[in-house]
Parts: sequence; structure tokens; C-alpha cells
Amino acid sequence: MIDKIIEDVSDIVAIIAAVISLLALVMAILSYRVSRRALRISEQEFAEKKLPLKEYLIDSFRFDDGERRFIAFSLRFSNVSASSRTLSTFDLEVHLADGQKIFCSPYNYILPNHLLFGQEMLGVPLNISPKTVVSGWVVFAIPRKAFGFSAIEKYKVSAKTDDNFDVSMEVFLVRYCDVKEEVKI
Repeated sequence: MIDKIIEDVSDIVAIIAAVISLLALVMAILSYRVSRRALRISEQEFAEKKLPLKEYLIDSFRFDDGERRFIAFSLRFSNVSASSRTLSTFDLEVHLADGQKIFCSPYNYILPNHLLFGQEMLGVPLNISPKTVVSGWVVFAIPRKAFGFSAIEKYKVSAKTDDNFDVSMEVFLVRYCDVKEEVKI
């Protein structure tokens, strides 16, 4: 009789151990699924943090102010990334028809209010928050030596981000504007 009870108890213990191991298997499968889902979310967030800036040229014009010649670009930068981005520099590359290039840095020129069209002047460093758009004007002074050169083929405006990624736009036509007169649109 004691043998019978011991046999029944060992069968019960074996059944309980089997049930516990099945529950452990179910918990392991659920834990695996949750960890895979967390990994996918982390990979997606990481990819969203590395999305590039989207650039757009709104307007551009050339003008003279006394002895100096300037070119102004209205630019829009969209940060579609999940992390903030910083533009550390703006540069202008003037490509001449004879193959020469002239490099210019931004000039601290404040445009008259009638030429701003509701936008601000952009400066560097330009911090762009996640999922936002920033737009404004950047003005470059064209060196005097460029006046006598051959025709200008194109302008290339470029900006460098804090992670050394280049954002650039090419402009082929730039209109002339008199800064002293109101612009009619």
C-alpha cells in the first residue's frame, strides 16, 4: 500500500513538473516575441534618428549695394529625423562657364524688410529640432574678381551638418533685384 501511495505521489510530481515545464516553455515563447518586437521598435527608432535633412530652394536673387555684389538664397530645411540636427556651415560655390570655381562664405548682410517676405535671416550654427521645418535667407558676397570672369553657369549652395553630412542645392537662374525698390510679386 505504501508502494502504491509512493507511486501515485511520484506520478503527481511528474505531472506537476511537466505542467511547470510547459508553462516555462509558453513564457519563453512569449518573452521571445516581446523581445523581437522591442528589437524592431529599436531598429526603427535608430533608423529614424539617421534620416537626412530635406532641402528646398524657395527663392534667390542677386543685388548690388554700392561697390559690392550680393546673392541671397531663401532656403527651407526639413528635419524628418527623430533627433535634432545642426547646420554648422553654409558655403556658396560659383561655377563659371570656363570651368573655374569661386568659393564664398555667408556675409552678415541684413536684407531690407520688403525683401524678407516674412522670413528671418539664417545664421550658423542653425539648430533644427526633430520633425520641424526651418526657413530663411542666407546672403553671400560675390568677390570682385568674379565680376570680370566669364558667364556664371550655376550656383551651388551647400551646408554641412553636425555629423559631416553635406546638404546642397544647385541654382541655375538668379534674378536681379534692386534692394532700394519695393518688389512687386
